Amino acid sequence: MLSLPRPVTAGQGADSIRVLVWNAWRGGNEVDRGPEKVLRVVRDVQPDLVLMQESYDVDGDRPTLGRWIASELGWHAHQSESPHLCVISPMEFDATHFHDPWHGVGVRIEDDQGRAFVAWSIWLDYRAYITYALRDDPTMTDTALLALETEKSARFTEVKALLADVDEVSMKEPSIPTLVGGDFNCPSHLDWTVDTTRMYRHRRNLDLPVSLAMYEDGFVDVFREVHPDPIQRPGITWSPMFREKADGTVQAFDRIDRLYLRNPSVGDWKLVPVAARTLPEGWEDDRIPVPQRVFPSDHGAVVLDLEWRPIEKRSLDLRIESVDRIADEAPHSAFTDLLRVGDRLYCAFREGDRHVHGADGRIRVLVRDRDGGPWRSAAFLEEDGIDLRDPKLSLAPDGRIMVLCGGSDYEERTLVGACSRVAFSDENGEDFGPVVPVAIDPAVRSDVDWLWRVTWDDAGTGWGVVYQHQQDDPKVRLLSSTDGIVWRHVTDLPVEGRGNETTLRFDGDGRMTALVRREGSDSRAWLGQASPPFVDWTFDLLPEAIGGPDLVRAPTGDGWIVSGRRHLPDGVRTAIWWRGDDGSWETLATLPSSGDTSYPGLVLDHDRLLVSYYSSHEGRTAIHFAEASVIPRDDGVFPSRPESVTVGIRGERSGEDD
Repeated sequence: MLSLPRPVTAGQGADSIRVLVWNAWRGGNEVDRGPEKVLRVVRDVQPDLVLMQESYDVDGDRPTLGRWIASELGWHAHQSESPHLCVISPMEFDATHFHDPWHGVGVRIEDDQGRAFVAWSIWLDYRAYITYALRDDPTMTDTALLALETEKSARFTEVKALLADVDEVSMKEPSIPTLVGGDFNCPSHLDWTVDTTRMYRHRRNLDLPVSLAMYEDGFVDVFREVHPDPIQRPGITWSPMFREKADGTVQAFDRIDRLYLRNPSVGDWKLVPVAARTLPEGWEDDRIPVPQRVFPSDHGAVVLDLEWRPIEKRSLDLRIESVDRIADEAPHSAFTDLLRVGDRLYCAFREGDRHVHGADGRIRVLVRDRDGGPWRSAAFLEEDGIDLRDPKLSLAPDGRIMVLCGGSDYEERTLVGACSRVAFSDENGEDFGPVVPVAIDPAVRSDVDWLWRVTWDDAGTGWGVVYQHQQDDPKVRLLSSTDGIVWRHVTDLPVEGRGNETTLRFDGDGRMTALVRREGSDSRAWLGQASPPFVDWTFDLLPEAIGGPDLVRAPTGDGWIVSGRRHLPDGVRTAIWWRGDDGSWETLATLPSSGDTSYPGLVLDHDRLLVSYYSSHEGRTAIHFAEASVIPRDDGVFPSRPESVTVGIRGERSGEDD
């Protein structure tokens, strides 16, 4: 439990935790009065938790650095059998954990309100530093660089072994957060991006395996949660002490000291990153001899503030009632969408002979009664010489069904052009066609435009995002239209990391929400929101990558039901998640799927969630249709199911509640 009174005041108060992550450099022995200078930094920071590396024996008759600092402050220290890893805190430790003398020690802490967490101090192999390698040989291949992490050093092996022990501890108490912080001796994939390669000579756009292993295990980088832009806030920790060698070789600067956080999906409390900075805030003159430096380490320190917040319980559950294969006639049936109009349900998808680079795709539209019955073909759309892809359905203001799809022009296997196509039904929802190109605003038009999905507002304006994926610096641009054919540029969405497929929806207050797939080194999706006129956007980073994303507003009005492709250790699946307005994120269901799968269409029909998607888990890539019951929690009820409307009168679009 929390020890009171505390000898040093907490950094941010009872509802927060301040963490100091720091490699203190050989016990502070390399600088005059180094241990005292380390102690001064700790006093000034006023942390609740210190995750220290290189807590070696202090010169003289003092104990290891971490233990000495704890004794000076009246705090607690856990170093166990490690020669250099130490956890220090004014809070008592309920339990201690030991992974490896060089690579990991941990503690469990619980405060006087019963909020607990586990924290680990870690260190990984310093050899074969990838940033040095690229500095010294800019011609190194990507494969050779990545081998530095997996073969020339033990870092990747060490982090996987560490995570196995961390996960074993977490499995025994899955309702509390876990912190892992220390000296990773390698950069993060979040810092080695397309954008940073333009600013830093010694970087590449690479999927760096150590930091990716942390993300794949459910952790987030606390510094990057607070400061997502690695150019505006680089967070350099190596090295403020050594910036240039005597021969003029410059340092290979990078952010190698990090704190990772994994919050529980169950329980009562989570930790939310709110602030992050590095020390020293101003670097000393490089000409000052090392023993005379004020800041006593060759590593920068990282100070991170996290707030305790309650885990909001989602207001609904999802129960899968049935899953049926509804189309498999083509060799490859994929890329679906779903639309309800009155008493009818429409499902669109692409028919081809493979995912890409086969015969040109065609679009099939099926229809059935809202409450069941057989599916029948309502439309078959094709265009000579054009690969029609990924159809999306919406209900235009005049009551006609609009089919939007990609149109790719290939010469053999090379994409030479792309422009989305559109086709409309008649007013009865029966006859579809012809297929015509959309007209993108000349101010932003390119040779590879893909307008991916359209949502209409109540005033009769269509909204969609066009992405231009073949460009070096791809943009995701918000467009609007009154007829579904001619599209005007509104604004560019401030999305980094190669954003592309975007679904737009409106909430009950007229705000627009954008769910954006990204394919950069950090591929986690972004969720943004804007009020009219939809030019000022704020985005949140979601915990997972989502392929072919769709979302609908929850009938409880306090969150979104999200679906798309999910990446799991044993492969990909089509999944359904809950995203609460409070920022909570939970998996609601995983649909029967694997291999080539995803691109769902969602329709919320009162207390039923209807889902179309494709998957190859049964062999042939086929279209599947799932029905799920949406069950309110806490004895809640949904609005009663409305009377049906007829085709030709404004009906219900995919992604919208009654």
